[in-house]
Amino acid sequence: MICPKCNYERQEKDSIVPDWQCPSCGLAYAKIKANLEKAVRVRMVSGQEMKFTKIKLYDLKLVQQFDSLRNAASRNLSGFSTGLGFWGDIEWVAAGSIVTGLLESAVSNNMQKQAVAQLGEAANIAKRIRSTAMLVQISSIENIAYPDLNLWKAAVLDRQPKLNLVHIASNYVFVESEGKEVAIFWDKVEQYEVL
Repeated sequence: MICPKCNYERQEKDSIVPDWQCPSCGLAYAKIKANLEKAVRVRMVSGQEMKFTKIKLYDLKLVQQFDSLRNAASRNLSGFSTGLGFWGDIEWVAAGSIVTGLLESAVSNNMQKQAVAQLGEAANIAKRIRSTAMLVQISSIENIAYPDLNLWKAAVLDRQPKLNLVHIASNYVFVESEGKEVAIFWDKVEQYEVL
């Protein structure tokens, strides 16, 4: 038998451990099976009900990289200002303003070039985020009792290093319902229940 939690395959040498228990992680097979059968039921404002057993979550490190690049690009696109002003006669003010304007323009242009490169890198990371997403059993998701997407977390322990998963900043939740992947517009969920 293969443990559905840790994927350990039971061997002959494991006969000293009861048949109902995984020799590797120690949990009862029946308990794991019961947890794997957990589901969430939602009712939409339209009245439609849906039950699902898996939710798509995304690599936390990639999500953090994407957010960091997007924020840096946003700052760079806002441009640069020295905040300097000049007092004095008209010639001094005009000359100072021209020099400051040229400096600010040069720095702003450089920042905009950096922003374009950052946005390109963020787009590549967004593709990786989507392509490496995983459908995770409801029973493996922390804080699933709450319908707040930002609280949902899961860890994939059978990979080295451990992979941490979260939901991304989106109003859509991708779930597996009746063997099919379905998108739910989360703002339209009226009732939420973990079964």
